[in-house]
Amino acid sequence: MPKIVDHDQYRKELLNACIPIFASNSYGSISMRQIAQQLGVTTGTLYHYFTSKEDIFNQLVEHMAVDSLIQSTMTVEQADTLEQRLDSYIQFIKGFEKQIMQTILILTDYIRTEEAKEEGTVPRHSIEAFGHVEWTAEYLQVDDLTLVRHLLYMIQGIVVQRYMEKDKSSIDQHLELAKNTFLSLLESRKAIDPNN
Repeated sequence: MPKIVDHDQYRKELLNACIPIFASNSYGSISMRQIAQQLGVTTGTLYHYFTSKEDIFNQLVEHMAVDSLIQSTMTVEQADTLEQRLDSYIQFIKGFEKQIMQTILILTDYIRTEEAKEEGTVPRHSIEAFGHVEWTAEYLQVDDLTLVRHLLYMIQGIVVQRYMEKDKSSIDQHLELAKNTFLSLLESRKAIDPNN
């Protein structure tokens, strides 16, 4: 009896397996053949699911973005106060730190390619493109998108710095500082504009 394959599920499995490949290899230096080899599949199998390396990359980034939103929605707890919601969000970030760093590595490497510069595809892979700012603002119940974006930038900076220091600094300490900075900025903006 022939094996029944759920093609959508298998494509997702291939994409998940591509995350460490793209995070540890230069986008410009890896070929479809090398990707297939590292995945343990034939190039024919790879081309059955993806038309090109760029197609893998675009689907991979979208998959990672959608997955992070699904994971965050499933992980964070509903809470009454902003501080409680921030604490829950920070717990999610701590558990998702590796995936955040892999995303940053993949996107940073791709941004440097001539292909990205020529095609202008970088903006569609930003945190805004996949609704992370809006989702975070909605979850935190904060209307100031600029401030929420700043929080996400601080978190990304913490993740990158810890990666560069090989996790020598405390993520708890830095995320607590980011939370307190966010709350202070929010209070000062409310003092200036009570309607905000």
